[in-house]
Amino acid sequence: MNKVLLCYFWLTLSITMPFLSYTQHANTNEKDFKLLLKKANHGNKYAQNEVGNCYLNGRGVEQNNILAIEWIQKAASQGLLEAQMKLASVYYDGTQGIESNKEKAFEWYSLAAQHNHPESKFKLAEMFYKGIGTRVDLVKAYEWFLNAANQGLPQAEYMVGKLLDEGDIKSQDNVKAFDWFMKAANKGLAEAQYILGKMYDEGDGVQKNVTLAFEWYLKAAEQNLPEAQLNVGFMYDTGEGVAINKEKAFQWIKKAADAGLMEAQFGLGNKYDSGDGVSKDKILAFQWYLKAAEQGYEDAFYTVGIKLYDGEGTPINKFDAYKWLLKAAEIGDSEAQFIVSKMLLKGDGVIKDPAKGAEWLNKAIEFGDAEDFAALAQIYDNGEGVKKDKMKAFEWYHKAAVKGLKEAQYNLGCMYANGEGVAMNRKMAFHWLFQAAEQGLTEAEFQVGKMYYNGDSIKKDKAKAMIWFQKAALKNDVQAQYNLATMYETGDGVPVDKIKAFEWYYKAASNGDNEAQFFIGKKYFLGEGIEANQQKAFEWFLKSAEQGNISSEINIGYMYENGEGVAMNKQKAFEFYSKAAEQGFSEAQFNIGNMYYKGEAIAQNKEKAFEWYSKAAEQNLPIAQYYLGLLYCDGDGIAKNISQGEHWLKKALYNVDTDKELHALIKASLAKYKFKK
Repeated sequence: MNKVLLCYFWLTLSITMPFLSYTQHANTNEKDFKLLLKKANHGNKYAQNEVGNCYLNGRGVEQNNILAIEWIQKAASQGLLEAQMKLASVYYDGTQGIESNKEKAFEWYSLAAQHNHPESKFKLAEMFYKGIGTRVDLVKAYEWFLNAANQGLPQAEYMVGKLLDEGDIKSQDNVKAFDWFMKAANKGLAEAQYILGKMYDEGDGVQKNVTLAFEWYLKAAEQNLPEAQLNVGFMYDTGEGVAINKEKAFQWIKKAADAGLMEAQFGLGNKYDSGDGVSKDKILAFQWYLKAAEQGYEDAFYTVGIKLYDGEGTPINKFDAYKWLLKAAEIGDSEAQFIVSKMLLKGDGVIKDPAKGAEWLNKAIEFGDAEDFAALAQIYDNGEGVKKDKMKAFEWYHKAAVKGLKEAQYNLGCMYANGEGVAMNRKMAFHWLFQAAEQGLTEAEFQVGKMYYNGDSIKKDKAKAMIWFQKAALKNDVQAQYNLATMYETGDGVPVDKIKAFEWYYKAASNGDNEAQFFIGKKYFLGEGIEANQQKAFEWFLKSAEQGNISSEINIGYMYENGEGVAMNKQKAFEFYSKAAEQGFSEAQFNIGNMYYKGEAIAQNKEKAFEWYSKAAEQNLPIAQYYLGLLYCDGDGIAKNISQGEHWLKKALYNVDTDKELHALIKASLAKYKFKK
């Protein structure tokens, strides 16, 4: 069973506020009313509001809704928040004999919101959001939700997160949305707790963490939110984020089903059907399937139909079976299409109709349209519930590709390229990838660019490669952006253009490519294609390093060590050098050796220094070989070994390239120890 990944639902929020009584008496008598009326006639807004309430509720005077509204409006016009909110509420709901008037409700909520009253702001935002009493204006809705959220109203915090998450008012920002959902969730708002669970579940705006997903789902479930209860049940069922517990899974799914959630009702039917976490009961299984189907849950249509057809958990009723199977067939269920076709062809429980039977049989054989073909192909391709079968996957992708489905054309091209389910054929791979690329599929555009670039089954053409890379890059394909950058950087098929190289590296880096982030850092560091900026260089190196880029790790170490672009921090330098060194980066290994040798950021340890110098030296890093040679010659931290010293100094001399200063040092050391060059 799949967890419910619910589309965001609108919160049904009942926001009310106490309307203060001027007299503080629930039962105002006639004498009290006359005193209030006198004060009200003298312009006392509190008395005016209370007179209105008396007329509205028949306290101390005969009920009169018209006069009630007139007096409350007098108080509201003087800026009394309680009166403004009362008018807004009465007009919004149409209560107490007053006809609903959303436009007037909007006007009074607008005035009430100006009192810095968070609930009023929220209600005003809600009306802008739904277009109640005013036109839909998501920007204004967001502004008022944010205003109320900044005052700590959890429902408003949730809605700010929702608008940011869905990108309704500006660019989508799942990370900021997560922060707002967290505020509301920590205040106990069940809907926000559910969404947090969903975001952790999917890694949406936060690193995927099924354990935290379960915890947040559980908080919402304990507040009786059915969608959360169902997901808690599913997670107990599968052991995702929590230990498998079939009994608890059943209990939570049942809570959601009892609350009327159709997905849960269907899931509960499955539980009773299979005896999973509960005693098997085919009758109860059918009853729950039927509840789900009657609410329009499409997955239940076929199940209810086939059980009525077979008489499983319910008496055989082929007439009703046909109705449910037809519903399933009409939404594309191939098995239902096949059974419906048989029933029509044979007159089995329905009036015989060979023509319609033939139509449904044809649909069943073809499994519907191209999307259906592709979906079946993916099932075989990935082994989803069936044995993985690349040949069958290829067959169905081919059917979908011939019908023009670009995603299927792309997958077919990849299968030809890799020899999966069909003999490898690079020309056919190009053919299908090109078809998908011409339909604008980004992944295919990139692959076509690569094939032109490499001359893979076609004539090499870097100009065409550039065109296709650019198409994909403009749609934010990171690989294409990076390839364009390197082509402009090196003049590969295009004139060298450091500025354009920087632009494309920057796009790829902004989309999270760690190699591009490294190059942006490098360009800021060296001032290539952009003005040098050590601080920005550090920031980009750090982004790249945090994704495990070794070159960036050593550069971050260098910048921390030397205080370039960031405050000097030897401990941080050691930390980043260590990351790169442990991945075999020779320069980092040498730097770690140096820090151990000098006792920088860590206690001096010449034995450790020797170990790291050795690792770097074995990778033919000349400076490490030079230092290792000196250690052996001097017996510094290790047993003195002249022959090993000579060996490493000579290797250093052999491997040194353009570093004249190091070359001179090595020669001087060879002379010092009287080694022949």
